[in-house]
This record gives sequence, structure tokens and C-alpha cells, in this order.
Amino acid sequence: MLWRFLATGPADGGFLAGIPTQYIQAARKYKAAPTVAHGQALFWGGPKEGIQGVSELTQCMRCKDEWLREVQEEMRHGRLSKNSHAFLHGLKTTVPGSWVDGDISCGNDSCRKLTTAYLAVSVDAAYAKGQLRKRKMATTFETIKNSECLVCQKERLSKCRVVSKAAQFKEARFLATPAIFANNDVKYDHNKKRAQKFANDTNAAVTYVKAVDTPSLDALREKPGLVADKMTWLQRHDRETGDLYGMLPLVHGMPVALTDHIDRNPEKQLLRGKIGHVHSWVVKAEDTSEFSNGVRILDKLPKAVFVKFANVAWTLPGLTEPGLCPI
Repeated sequence: MLWRFLATGPADGGFLAGIPTQYIQAARKYKAAPTVAHGQALFWGGPKEGIQGVSELTQCMRCKDEWLREVQEEMRHGRLSKNSHAFLHGLKTTVPGSWVDGDISCGNDSCRKLTTAYLAVSVDAAYAKGQLRKRKMATTFETIKNSECLVCQKERLSKCRVVSKAAQFKEARFLATPAIFANNDVKYDHNKKRAQKFANDTNAAVTYVKAVDTPSLDALREKPGLVADKMTWLQRHDRETGDLYGMLPLVHGMPVALTDHIDRNPEKQLLRGKIGHVHSWVVKAEDTSEFSNGVRILDKLPKAVFVKFANVAWTLPGLTEPGLCPI
């Protein structure tokens, strides 16, 4: 996991690619934490004491879809092809639906000939003008779509990943589906709205847990001036602040995803991204908060939030219900 450590730095918030403190001591108000200093020393230590080299992993082990891997590679290098974009949006393409890595995957020569015919017509149409070219292009696509085999038709449908109509989001399959957002502020705000909608749909109440940004004693020992940097915490990336929401919504039965590895045991496999459902939570005795219009904001952090994982056989010691885990 060296690559991840280099990218994110230690848990203390340091960045290994940053210039070590000993090189710019006069410009630093505080010394670096021991773990940060050691990591930077490894990174900047030169060929004898530092990192000897970097290995790049080239084989994708997570995604088994060859076409999706090809699209991800195109996006990685900023050169998404027109056909890939069209497949994702369910638009017109110049190739049959099973097109992957420059060829069809269905194996039917008739589908391969459709591609050759389209390219020939496209070249001829390049010398035409106005509507003539548009008619040729549109007609050729309809020919491909209507003539491609059943495998290509199925592949074409599976490659359309972008919703074209807003009404589709109201379908049952979208009610509890995970979502990806470009920015953390949008993600947090949208997820709070989704939690409220889930509560309304299930006739349940919402309990909010406020994030506590008080540094621990261990952190203060390593960096005494940490409190003075408190305002800079708000500017840090989500990965540097433990993936914590400012206001975490809790609703009974609401689907949630783990943001970190909880238990790597092969029997449990409670890893980052695993989906569970909020079962219950334990409020501290000194918490005096109450519900108002179906909403409650806790004064104190709860002792634990119990998440239920379905279709499992394990039961934690002290509990009687399978799949129940305190977070």
C-alpha cells in the first residue's frame, strides 16, 4: 500500500512529497510530527536511504468489463472517444454495440461488415455538403442498429450508463442506490437531502450527529500548535479529515456505506464501500436533545451506531442478531 501512503500521507496530515522540515527549518513555526518527518525522510533520502524506485500496476483487478476499462483508460488520459461518449449516453455510434478495443466482441462477421460499410459511407459523405451528409450519417447508424446481432443489441443497452430522463430517478431501483459526486460539499448536502427524503418516504424521523473538531491529547503532544491551525482544517480534503460529515444524518433502516475498513476478517469483510443499513444507535445519558418537527440534533456524539449487514452468518460477541455491528 506504499502508493496510497505516498498519495495521502500519514494520518497526521503530512504530505510526503512536501519539502522536509530540516531543509526549511527557519521557515517553519512548528516541527513536523515524527511520523511525517520519517515518511518525508524516506521519500527525500536519495538513492541510498530513500525510495529506490516506483512500480506502476498495469493490470486492473477490480473491473471485469473490458469495454468499461477501455473507457476509464480514455478518461484517464483525457481522450474519451466519440463512440464511447455516445455509448454512455445512448446516442448514435459508428460501430455495433459489442465494439471493444477496435473490434467487435460478438464474433459475427455480419456485424464487422456493418462497421466497414459505415466507415466507407462516412468518407464519401465527407465530400458532400449540408443535409446530404446528415442524411447519410443518420441512415447508416439506423442500418447498424437495426442489423446488429442480439449480442450487440444487449451490449449497446448495457453501455448506456447516463440517465436520459429525470423521471427515471423516481424508479424503485434508484431509491437506495449509491451516488458519486465531483465535490464533497455537493455530496454532503445532497446526501442530507436524500436522508430527509428517505425519512419522509418511510415515515421516520431524522437524528443529526454534529462532527466534533477537538484535537485529541495524542495529537497535541505531537503538534502543540495544532489548535492555532483549526481554521485550516475546513480547507483540507475529505481524505485528510477522516471522511467526516459536518452533520451526519441517522434514520432507521437508511442504507449507508462504510468509508473505511472496519474488519478485514475473511468471514466478515467489512471493507470500505460495503453497504449496510442503520439499525439503531445509543445516545449518551447526558444528552438532553429532543425531537422537533421530526428532527433531532444530538448534543453529544452517540456511544455507537449499529449498522445491519444483510445475508451474513456471523454474530459479534455480546450480540444476538446476525450481521449487526457497532460503528
